[in-house]
Amino acid sequence: MPLPKSASKKEKHAARLQRYHSRKAAERFFGKKALRGKDVHHRNGNKDDLRKKNLKLVDKRSHGSRHGRGNKHSLKRELSFKLKQMNKKFWAKT
Repeated sequence: MPLPKSASKKEKHAARLQRYHSRKAAERFFGKKALRGKDVHHRNGNKDDLRKKNLKLVDKRSHGSRHGRGNKHSLKRELSFKLKQMNKKFWAKT
């Protein structure tokens, strides 16, 4: 995931290092050839959990869409859902 331009060098380095460790762990479990053209997905969302059962290889396009990137309507849909939830909570209080 790209970091914003305002991110410090330390944050960028930490993110790059995290991706490196994830890819190395996946390479150890699945093999180097299996990683070609793929992204490493963490099933439970915890990037520090590098167990084999938590890692899954997915193609780059589906991995981005899984996390709501690359689809201009996904953010709009997410915001709409959050606004509906806030509206329900507001009217429940009155």
